[in-house]
Amino acid sequence: MRGVIQFVQILFALIQLQVELRRHGFQNVFPKYLNRYKKCKPIKIEQNHIDRMVHLLRTIDKACALVPFKAECLHRSFLGFRFIRTKCSIPVDLVVGVKKFPFSAHAWLVFNDKNVNEDEEYTKQFIVILSSKGLK
Repeated sequence: MRGVIQFVQILFALIQLQVELRRHGFQNVFPKYLNRYKKCKPIKIEQNHIDRMVHLLRTIDKACALVPFKAECLHRSFLGFRFIRTKCSIPVDLVVGVKKFPFSAHAWLVFNDKNVNEDEEYTKQFIVILSSKGLK
């Protein structure tokens, strides 16, 4: 039952995020998320925290696959930033990078200089242009 409740919470948060992004744009939503979810009580990270984080990321992926709009890396990273910090107390950072040719942009999460929700080899092709770590 707890898993179902968490899934519904993530699904509603995803829909709310999509509405905020459409209404206010990334430039307004990003700082709002940082301010709202940057506080993360310091704890000693143990295996159960990592397991919970992995479970949250899988649940976020499932929710993103079910919505009738395109919910990709930005949505997954925003939700991961929010829920991992609030539910697991792991101070992940949200990172946005760009690739010049062919142009593309990507968002992912980082903890202790390691990617949390994306393959390191994939994100190496992007130049980081924005990180929550530098904006706190």
